[in-house]
Amino acid sequence: DLETALQLVRGVASVANLDSITVSRMDPTATRMEKIYLSYDNDKNFKLLPNDRVYVNAHAEVRRDFKVLVLGEVVRPGNYPITLNTTRLSDIINEAGGLLPNSYLPNSEVYRKLDTFFIQTKNRDTLENVYTRRLNDIVSNKEEKESFDQDLLYKIGRVNVDFEKLEKGDNSQDVILKNGDIVYIADNKKEVYVYGQVNRPGFVPYKEGADAQYYIDAAGGYGERADEDEIRVIKFKTREWLEPDEATIQSSDFVYVPRIIKRDFAYDIDLISKVAGVIVSVITLTLLVIQSQK
Repeated sequence: DLETALQLVRGVASVANLDSITVSRMDPTATRMEKIYLSYDNDKNFKLLPNDRVYVNAHAEVRRDFKVLVLGEVVRPGNYPITLNTTRLSDIINEAGGLLPNSYLPNSEVYRKLDTFFIQTKNRDTLENVYTRRLNDIVSNKEEKESFDQDLLYKIGRVNVDFEKLEKGDNSQDVILKNGDIVYIADNKKEVYVYGQVNRPGFVPYKEGADAQYYIDAAGGYGERADEDEIRVIKFKTREWLEPDEATIQSSDFVYVPRIIKRDFAYDIDLISKVAGVIVSVITLTLLVIQSQK
């Protein structure tokens, strides 16, 4: 019957109009093709015959050029058509066959209004990307870095979705997708990258609940020029730089140990002169205020 036939092809697409199903059937004389129009709810028990052709029509308002791209740890990655302002994230994940066992929801994301920046950095855990972010940390102060990070997030076009909550049934995370969105289901790399002033930089197997010191020790411990007071945990998904006691380290995160920066004598003299200038200015202002009150 019709219900069984649709089950055998693993259901229908998200754009399907189940009230508009057409069965093409050759008449007994084999000279003419007749069309039978069905509605799934009313005709799911309709008996099909050998050589019948079943066509499930799309909703009339659906444009086939509305689509999203699904990447990563799903059964069937690829492009999928969507219904504008209707198709939700869970619909597309189900249409792509669901999640694979190695999927890692904390790092999964939805991207919108993508540009070449994402194409250049889609391998977000490459060393080149880490070095670029470290350079930004060196040349900018804290406020500038925070502003840069926010601008970067907007440029990437990340949609705010918590995949873990979505999996647990939180419908508030089941966002409506838009044309051109990219759904990326991350894989669980089960490792943390430790770099900087450690003796053996590289990937360390992830251990749930372990702190930054555990990963530093696993990477051979501190190097000779390590600045142990400036260790940072870099979150894979947000690229946020956190102090070790502020962060819960997850799979694919980074642990960075900077080196001690030695300032030369000229730097110290310049700093002292600037501080002295400020002190002189404050004293002068204080004396002027006292003089004016006499």
